[in-house]
Amino acid sequence: NAGDVVRIQLFTTAYRKISETVLTALPAGVTPVQVVLRDRKGKLLSNGVYYIRVVSGEAVSIGKLVILR
Repeated sequence: NAGDVVRIQLFTTAYRKISETVLTALPAGVTPVQVVLRDRKGKLLSNGVYYIRVVSGEAVSIGKLVILR
């Protein structure tokens, strides 16, 4: 829904939450966003596999994120 709060959460493969970005007042539909890939202490995430979870209202999407530099 338009105006829903969107939470973008990153987890390790052991399901430890390492970061969360909260976005507000996004328009309905597909909206590109940029997420800084840093942990809660501000450290850049290492190469590896992470899980990403996007929550908007009651909708939840989960996927894998691979970082290779």
